[in-house]
This record gives sequence, structure tokens and C-alpha cells, in this order.
Amino acid sequence: MTRITNSDQVLAVIRNHLQRMVKSSKVSSPGNAARTAKARMTPAERLSALNAIDGLNDEEFARGMVRYLLEEELGERLGSSANFLEIVDRTAAIMQADPQTAALFRQVRKDL
Repeated sequence: MTRITNSDQVLAVIRNHLQRMVKSSKVSSPGNAARTAKARMTPAERLSALNAIDGLNDEEFARGMVRYLLEEELGERLGSSANFLEIVDRTAAIMQADPQTAALFRQVRKDL
């Protein structure tokens, strides 16, 4: 029997998000529903804002995307934790090392 670790679960969650974003035509067009001033940005809006940063290379985009997706899944209050940022860096590096996942990152970025 294969043991599934926490990092495997994190990778599965992020890979699932990436696959849905690639398949979805809504990646570049956030919902038109009116939001109050207190409402948070959608994941697509956050990724579009990340993609708009000048000089951001693919690794930095992937790291930012992993951070955004994990904050969305686990809660934004973790975002400033040093342990959380270390997990984001390691997860992004692992995912960038996988050719299929790296291709999904590039496809999402291209579609934004």
C-alpha cells in the first residue's frame, strides 16, 4: 500500500486547481456579480494581478500562484507565517520540477 503524505495532498489540491483553471474559460474573466467593498478578490483576479507584475519569471509566478491557492484553501491568515512560506517555496519547487505541472502553470499564465 502506498502512503499518502501531507505534501502529496497539497500537490493534489494545487494540481486540481490548475487543471480546473486550464479547462475553464473563466480564468481571464472574473465573475460579473457585484461585490461589496469588503469582498475578497477571486482567485482569477488575484492571479491576473500577479501576472501583471513586470519582470516576474515563471518560478516566481508559480510560487505566487501556489501561495494564493493555498491561502484560498487554508485561510489567508497563514500567509505571513514563516513556516507557511517555506512550505509554499518547497511545494512550488516540487511542482515546477514536474514537467506536466510546470506546463499547467505556463498554460494558466498564458490564459490570464
